[in-house]
Amino acid sequence: MASRNYVVPIRDLDDGPKNVEFELEDAFLRSALDGTEATWSGPGSLKLEIAKVGGQVMVRGRASVDVTLPCARTLEPVIVPLRPEIFLMLTKVSEPAAPARPKARKSRRAPKAGAAEKPAGKKKGYQPWEDDPELGDDDASFDTFEGEELVLDPFVREFLLLDLPMVPVSSDLPTGAIPAIPRPPAESGEKPVDPRLAPLAAIAARMRKDDQ
Repeated sequence: MASRNYVVPIRDLDDGPKNVEFELEDAFLRSALDGTEATWSGPGSLKLEIAKVGGQVMVRGRASVDVTLPCARTLEPVIVPLRPEIFLMLTKVSEPAAPARPKARKSRRAPKAGAAEKPAGKKKGYQPWEDDPELGDDDASFDTFEGEELVLDPFVREFLLLDLPMVPVSSDLPTGAIPAIPRPPAESGEKPVDPRLAPLAAIAARMRKDDQ
């Protein structure tokens, strides 16, 4: 069953806009962030203004909670402040109408001689899929609700999830490429002997001394 922690009765909006504040409690955050790597050390907050605008309900405000995520580079914990701005225009879903009584079926008369059948046209209100307007980014804030109460839980959860960073990185890490360490300039004269070859070099020096 979906959680119902943050509920506003629609009748409370009849007298004008309503400002509400809720605490994002541990139980809600556990459910909302389930399946992510985010953890939290304390409750968050939810501050909203809710008002009727024509036949819709407008919800705007902000949610706030600090979560901890593993850094994508070092896997060390990184504190990430989630501050999603919430803006919704909600339309109430109409209740389904009662089924209409079936009407008596009329018999179709045979067409008169010489009369041509009328071509079948589009049904009233029909609109093919390709003629539907393409939804833009601004339409993402439009949604629906049911009944006489506005349950905010699923909307707040969606805004929190959308505010989670895809690749969290600690702020104290270098952002640019790390420059390569230049090699020291070669000294004139004999090249230094690799320490790993020092025993062989000593044997070769003794052999040269014995030959003299």
